[in-house]
Amino acid sequence: MAATTTINADGTLTRSYSNLEKLLVFKGLDAGYIRLKVDLDANRDGVAEATVTSGIQGWSRQSFATGSRTFSMPLLKAAFFTGRVAAVSANEIMLQAIITLPAGSFYLEALDGPLAGQRFDIDSTSSSGNTVVLQNTSQSYAGLANARISIRQHHTLGELLPSTAFSSEDRVLFFDPAASNYTTLTNSNGYWLSDVLSMNARPFAAHEAVMVQVRGAGNALIFTGEVRLTNYVTPLVAGTQLVAPGWPVATPAPVNGLTSGLTPDAADRFRLWDGDTTPDASSYTCYYLDGTSTPPAWMPQTSPAPAANVQPFHGFFLIRSAPLQLNQTAPW
Repeated sequence: MAATTTINADGTLTRSYSNLEKLLVFKGLDAGYIRLKVDLDANRDGVAEATVTSGIQGWSRQSFATGSRTFSMPLLKAAFFTGRVAAVSANEIMLQAIITLPAGSFYLEALDGPLAGQRFDIDSTSSSGNTVVLQNTSQSYAGLANARISIRQHHTLGELLPSTAFSSEDRVLFFDPAASNYTTLTNSNGYWLSDVLSMNARPFAAHEAVMVQVRGAGNALIFTGEVRLTNYVTPLVAGTQLVAPGWPVATPAPVNGLTSGLTPDAADRFRLWDGDTTPDASSYTCYYLDGTSTPPAWMPQTSPAPAANVQPFHGFFLIRSAPLQLNQTAPW
Protein backbone atom coordinates (compact mmCIF):
# COMPACT_ATOMS: atom_id res chain seq x y z
CA MET A 1 0.00 0.00 0.00
CA ALA A 2 1.74 3.15 -1.23
CA ALA A 3 2.11 6.20 0.98
CA THR A 4 2.79 9.85 0.28
CA THR A 5 5.83 10.99 2.25
CA THR A 6 6.39 14.54 3.50
CA ILE A 7 9.69 15.65 5.07
CA ASN A 8 8.92 18.07 7.89
CA ALA A 9 11.03 21.01 9.03
CA ASP A 10 11.92 19.24 12.30
CA GLY A 11 13.43 16.27 10.43
CA THR A 12 10.48 13.93 10.96
CA LEU A 13 8.58 12.20 8.18
CA THR A 14 4.83 12.15 7.65
CA ARG A 15 3.44 9.22 5.68
CA SER A 16 -0.12 9.62 4.40
CA TYR A 17 -2.29 6.76 3.18
CA SER A 18 -5.28 7.80 1.08
CA ASN A 19 -8.29 6.14 -0.57
CA LEU A 20 -8.23 3.32 1.97
CA GLU A 21 -11.93 2.73 1.39
CA LYS A 22 -11.00 1.50 -2.10
CA LEU A 23 -8.92 -1.39 -0.78
CA LEU A 24 -10.16 -4.82 -1.88
CA VAL A 25 -10.94 -5.78 1.72
CA PHE A 26 -13.53 -2.98 1.83
CA LYS A 27 -15.09 -3.73 -1.56
CA GLY A 28 -18.86 -3.31 -1.45
CA LEU A 29 -18.83 -1.96 2.12
CA ASP A 30 -20.02 1.42 3.36
CA ALA A 31 -17.83 1.34 6.48
CA GLY A 32 -14.46 0.04 7.56
CA TYR A 33 -11.77 0.17 10.25
CA ILE A 34 -8.02 0.27 10.07
CA ARG A 35 -5.02 0.91 12.30
CA LEU A 36 -1.31 1.34 11.72
CA LYS A 37 1.18 -1.09 13.24
CA VAL A 38 4.86 -0.15 13.40
CA ASP A 39 7.61 -2.65 14.25
CA LEU A 40 11.13 -1.61 15.27
CA ASP A 41 13.81 -4.07 14.15
CA ALA A 42 16.88 -2.13 15.27
CA ASN A 43 19.44 -4.85 14.52
CA ARG A 44 17.65 -6.04 11.37
CA ASP A 45 17.53 -9.67 12.41
CA GLY A 46 13.90 -10.05 11.41
CA VAL A 47 12.65 -9.95 15.01
CA ALA A 48 11.00 -6.74 16.21
CA GLU A 49 12.33 -5.41 19.51
CA ALA A 50 9.33 -3.10 19.91
CA THR A 51 5.86 -2.73 18.40
CA VAL A 52 3.39 0.13 18.57
CA THR A 53 -0.09 0.50 17.09
CA SER A 54 -2.15 3.58 16.36
CA GLY A 55 -5.69 4.15 17.51
CA ILE A 56 -8.35 2.49 15.38
CA GLN A 57 -9.49 4.72 12.54
CA GLY A 58 -12.93 4.33 11.02
CA TRP A 59 -14.79 5.56 7.98
CA SER A 60 -18.41 5.41 6.93
CA ARG A 61 -20.38 6.46 3.88
CA GLN A 62 -23.73 7.92 4.91
CA SER A 63 -26.66 8.53 2.60
CA PHE A 64 -28.79 11.66 2.91
CA ALA A 65 -31.73 10.71 0.69
CA THR A 66 -34.81 12.84 0.08
CA GLY A 67 -36.77 12.77 3.31
CA SER A 68 -35.69 13.18 6.94
CA ARG A 69 -33.08 11.25 8.91
CA THR A 70 -31.26 11.66 12.19
CA PHE A 71 -27.50 12.18 12.22
CA SER A 72 -24.72 11.97 14.79
CA MET A 73 -20.94 11.64 14.66
CA PRO A 74 -19.41 8.78 16.68
CA LEU A 75 -15.89 9.15 15.24
CA LEU A 76 -13.41 11.43 17.01
CA LYS A 77 -10.87 13.99 15.98
CA ALA A 78 -7.28 13.12 16.86
CA ALA A 79 -6.38 13.80 20.48
CA PHE A 80 -4.50 17.06 20.94
CA PHE A 81 -3.19 15.80 24.29
CA THR A 82 -3.41 12.55 26.24
CA GLY A 83 -1.92 12.12 29.69
CA ARG A 84 -2.57 12.13 33.43
CA VAL A 85 -3.89 15.02 35.48
CA ALA A 86 -1.36 16.37 37.98
CA ALA A 87 -3.77 18.31 40.20
CA VAL A 88 -7.27 19.80 40.33
CA SER A 89 -8.27 23.16 41.81
CA ALA A 90 -11.94 24.08 41.38
CA ASN A 91 -12.41 24.16 37.57
CA GLU A 92 -8.68 24.39 36.85
CA ILE A 93 -7.01 21.17 35.70
CA MET A 94 -3.23 21.03 35.98
CA LEU A 95 -1.49 18.76 33.50
CA GLN A 96 1.95 17.17 33.60
CA ALA A 97 2.93 19.05 30.43
CA ILE A 98 2.64 22.53 28.98
CA ILE A 99 0.26 22.77 26.04
CA THR A 100 -0.92 25.58 23.78
CA LEU A 101 -4.44 25.15 22.46
CA PRO A 102 -4.98 26.43 18.92
CA ALA A 103 -8.11 28.28 17.88
CA GLY A 104 -11.33 26.30 18.12
CA SER A 105 -13.61 24.65 20.65
CA PHE A 106 -12.06 21.89 22.77
CA TYR A 107 -13.24 19.43 25.39
CA LEU A 108 -11.60 17.22 27.98
CA GLU A 109 -12.66 13.57 28.24
CA ALA A 110 -11.89 11.40 31.28
CA LEU A 111 -10.56 8.00 30.21
CA ASP A 112 -10.44 6.44 33.68
CA GLY A 113 -11.23 7.30 37.28
CA PRO A 114 -14.60 8.20 38.86
CA LEU A 115 -15.59 10.48 35.95
CA ALA A 116 -14.55 8.07 33.16
CA GLY A 117 -16.54 8.65 29.99
CA GLN A 118 -17.60 12.19 30.88
CA ARG A 119 -16.64 15.16 28.70
CA PHE A 120 -16.17 18.77 29.79
CA ASP A 121 -15.94 21.86 27.58
CA ILE A 122 -12.75 23.88 27.90
CA ASP A 123 -12.44 27.66 28.25
CA SER A 124 -9.57 27.97 25.77
CA THR A 125 -9.00 31.71 26.28
CA SER A 126 -8.48 31.24 30.04
CA SER A 127 -6.27 28.17 29.66
CA SER A 128 -2.50 28.53 29.46
CA GLY A 129 0.72 26.70 30.26
CA ASN A 130 -0.08 23.43 31.99
CA THR A 131 -3.48 24.65 33.25
CA VAL A 132 -6.72 23.84 31.46
CA VAL A 133 -9.78 25.79 32.61
CA LEU A 134 -13.16 24.11 32.27
CA GLN A 135 -16.22 26.20 31.42
CA ASN A 136 -18.69 24.91 34.00
CA THR A 137 -17.76 26.44 37.37
CA SER A 138 -20.62 24.83 39.31
CA GLN A 139 -19.46 21.22 39.01
CA SER A 140 -16.92 19.37 41.16
CA TYR A 141 -13.97 18.03 39.17
CA ALA A 142 -12.24 16.31 42.10
CA GLY A 143 -12.76 12.98 40.32
CA LEU A 144 -10.29 14.07 37.62
CA ALA A 145 -7.35 14.00 40.06
CA ASN A 146 -4.70 11.63 38.65
CA ALA A 147 -7.14 10.55 35.92
CA ARG A 148 -5.95 9.80 32.42
CA ILE A 149 -7.58 12.27 30.07
CA SER A 150 -7.66 13.27 26.42
CA ILE A 151 -8.18 16.76 25.03
CA ARG A 152 -9.83 16.90 21.62
CA GLN A 153 -11.30 19.53 19.36
CA HIS A 154 -15.03 19.46 18.77
CA HIS A 155 -16.36 18.72 15.33
CA THR A 156 -18.36 21.65 13.98
CA LEU A 157 -21.66 21.60 12.15
CA GLY A 158 -20.11 23.09 9.01
CA GLU A 159 -17.33 20.48 8.93
CA LEU A 160 -19.66 17.52 9.32
CA LEU A 161 -22.53 18.72 7.15
CA PRO A 162 -21.11 21.22 4.65
CA SER A 163 -23.98 23.36 3.48
CA THR A 164 -22.56 23.22 -0.05
CA ALA A 165 -23.26 19.46 -0.08
CA PHE A 166 -26.98 20.16 0.37
CA SER A 167 -29.60 22.09 -1.56
CA SER A 168 -30.99 25.46 -0.53
CA GLU A 169 -34.26 23.76 0.44
CA ASP A 170 -32.59 21.42 2.94
CA ARG A 171 -32.71 21.99 6.71
CA VAL A 172 -30.86 20.93 9.87
CA LEU A 173 -32.99 20.69 13.00
CA PHE A 174 -31.65 20.67 16.58
CA PHE A 175 -34.10 19.41 19.19
CA ASP A 176 -34.48 21.82 22.13
CA PRO A 177 -35.44 19.86 25.29
CA ALA A 178 -36.48 23.03 27.14
CA ALA A 179 -38.98 23.99 24.44
CA SER A 180 -39.70 20.36 23.47
CA ASN A 181 -39.46 21.47 19.85
CA TYR A 182 -36.96 21.83 17.03
CA THR A 183 -34.74 24.80 16.23
CA THR A 184 -34.50 24.95 12.44
CA LEU A 185 -31.41 26.04 10.50
CA THR A 186 -31.79 27.03 6.87
CA ASN A 187 -29.22 26.67 4.08
CA SER A 188 -28.17 29.88 2.34
CA ASN A 189 -25.03 30.87 0.39
CA GLY A 190 -22.75 28.30 2.04
CA TYR A 191 -24.03 28.78 5.60
CA TRP A 192 -26.39 27.03 7.97
CA LEU A 193 -28.36 29.98 9.35
CA SER A 194 -30.35 30.58 12.51
CA ASP A 195 -32.27 33.63 11.34
CA VAL A 196 -29.29 35.58 9.87
CA LEU A 197 -26.56 34.13 12.14
CA SER A 198 -24.20 31.52 10.68
CA MET A 199 -24.06 28.32 12.72
CA ASN A 200 -21.31 26.66 10.66
CA ALA A 201 -18.82 26.99 13.53
CA ARG A 202 -21.26 25.64 16.14
CA PRO A 203 -19.58 22.82 18.09
CA PHE A 204 -21.21 19.46 17.46
CA ALA A 205 -20.87 17.58 20.75
CA ALA A 206 -20.29 13.83 20.84
CA HIS A 207 -23.64 13.16 22.56
CA GLU A 208 -25.66 15.32 20.15
CA ALA A 209 -27.78 14.26 17.22
CA VAL A 210 -29.78 16.33 14.75
CA MET A 211 -32.56 15.81 12.26
CA VAL A 212 -31.52 16.45 8.66
CA GLN A 213 -34.41 17.34 6.38
CA VAL A 214 -33.51 16.74 2.74
CA ARG A 215 -35.93 18.34 0.31
CA GLY A 216 -33.63 18.30 -2.69
CA ALA A 217 -32.02 15.40 -4.54
CA GLY A 218 -29.91 14.26 -1.59
CA ASN A 219 -26.26 13.29 -1.33
CA ALA A 220 -23.82 10.83 0.23
CA LEU A 221 -20.96 11.90 2.52
CA ILE A 222 -17.94 10.02 3.88
CA PHE A 223 -17.01 10.50 7.54
CA THR A 224 -13.67 9.57 9.07
CA GLY A 225 -12.12 9.64 12.53
CA GLU A 226 -10.84 7.71 15.51
CA VAL A 227 -12.99 5.04 17.16
CA ARG A 228 -13.84 5.53 20.84
CA LEU A 229 -12.64 2.51 22.83
CA THR A 230 -13.69 3.65 26.31
CA ASN A 231 -16.98 3.98 28.16
CA TYR A 232 -19.24 6.81 27.09
CA VAL A 233 -21.42 9.05 29.25
CA THR A 234 -24.44 10.90 27.90
CA PRO A 235 -25.66 13.89 29.95
CA LEU A 236 -29.44 13.54 29.99
CA VAL A 237 -31.86 16.27 31.00
CA ALA A 238 -35.45 16.04 32.17
CA GLY A 239 -37.87 15.79 29.27
CA THR A 240 -37.29 14.67 25.69
CA GLN A 241 -33.78 14.68 24.27
CA LEU A 242 -32.33 13.67 20.89
CA VAL A 243 -29.02 11.96 21.65
CA ALA A 244 -26.30 10.03 19.89
CA PRO A 245 -24.87 6.54 20.33
CA GLY A 246 -21.18 6.71 21.15
CA TRP A 247 -19.79 4.12 18.77
CA PRO A 248 -19.78 3.49 15.01
CA VAL A 249 -21.54 0.12 15.34
CA ALA A 250 -25.13 -0.85 16.06
CA THR A 251 -25.78 -1.43 19.77
CA PRO A 252 -28.80 -2.30 21.92
CA ALA A 253 -30.61 0.71 23.35
CA PRO A 254 -29.17 1.59 26.79
CA VAL A 255 -30.89 0.16 29.88
CA ASN A 256 -28.54 0.41 32.87
CA GLY A 257 -29.26 3.45 35.02
CA LEU A 258 -32.62 4.20 33.41
CA THR A 259 -35.98 3.98 35.17
CA SER A 260 -38.31 1.06 34.46
CA GLY A 261 -42.01 0.86 35.23
CA LEU A 262 -45.18 -1.14 34.72
CA THR A 263 -46.65 1.37 32.27
CA PRO A 264 -45.19 3.88 29.79
CA ASP A 265 -46.17 6.81 32.04
CA ALA A 266 -44.17 5.33 34.93
CA ALA A 267 -41.04 4.48 32.93
CA ASP A 268 -38.36 6.04 30.79
CA ARG A 269 -39.25 5.96 27.10
CA PHE A 270 -37.26 5.50 23.92
CA ARG A 271 -38.12 6.53 20.36
CA LEU A 272 -36.67 5.68 16.98
CA TRP A 273 -37.34 7.93 13.98
CA ASP A 274 -38.79 5.67 11.27
CA GLY A 275 -37.26 7.88 8.58
CA ASP A 276 -33.85 6.43 9.46
CA THR A 277 -34.89 3.14 7.83
CA THR A 278 -37.61 4.41 5.48
CA PRO A 279 -36.57 7.84 4.11
CA ASP A 280 -40.10 9.05 3.32
CA ALA A 281 -41.52 8.02 6.72
CA SER A 282 -42.61 10.71 9.20
CA SER A 283 -43.40 8.66 12.30
CA TYR A 284 -41.72 7.16 15.37
CA THR A 285 -41.48 3.69 16.84
CA CYS A 286 -41.93 4.06 20.60
CA TYR A 287 -40.85 1.87 23.53
CA TYR A 288 -40.93 2.03 27.31
CA LEU A 289 -38.61 0.36 29.81
CA ASP A 290 -40.71 -2.51 31.08
CA GLY A 291 -40.10 -3.33 34.74
CA THR A 292 -41.92 -6.67 34.72
CA SER A 293 -38.89 -8.45 33.24
CA THR A 294 -35.51 -9.09 34.87
CA PRO A 295 -33.48 -7.23 33.85
CA PRO A 296 -35.84 -4.53 32.51
CA ALA A 297 -36.26 -4.50 28.74
CA TRP A 298 -37.56 -2.08 26.13
CA MET A 299 -41.18 -2.94 25.34
CA PRO A 300 -42.76 -1.64 22.11
CA GLN A 301 -45.81 0.53 22.64
CA THR A 302 -47.22 -0.66 19.32
CA SER A 303 -46.78 -3.90 17.42
CA PRO A 304 -45.01 -5.03 15.32
CA ALA A 305 -41.80 -3.16 16.10
CA PRO A 306 -38.12 -3.73 15.33
CA ALA A 307 -35.63 -4.61 18.06
CA ALA A 308 -34.70 -1.64 20.25
CA ASN A 309 -31.28 -1.06 18.71
CA VAL A 310 -29.53 2.22 18.00
CA GLN A 311 -27.73 2.67 14.72
CA PRO A 312 -24.37 4.38 14.21
CA PHE A 313 -24.35 7.89 12.71
CA HIS A 314 -28.00 8.26 13.72
CA GLY A 315 -29.75 9.45 16.87
CA PHE A 316 -32.52 8.34 19.19
CA PHE A 317 -34.91 10.03 21.60
CA LEU A 318 -34.93 9.41 25.34
CA ILE A 319 -37.76 10.72 27.51
CA ARG A 320 -37.35 10.81 31.29
CA SER A 321 -38.39 12.93 34.25
CA ALA A 322 -35.00 13.67 35.84
CA PRO A 323 -31.43 14.46 34.72
CA LEU A 324 -28.93 11.59 34.59
CA GLN A 325 -25.32 10.92 33.61
CA LEU A 326 -26.03 7.84 31.49
CA ASN A 327 -22.95 5.62 31.57
CA GLN A 328 -22.67 3.15 28.68
CA THR A 329 -20.05 0.40 28.47
CA ALA A 330 -18.00 0.17 25.28
CA PRO A 331 -19.24 -2.69 23.05
CA TRP A 332 -15.74 -3.97 22.27
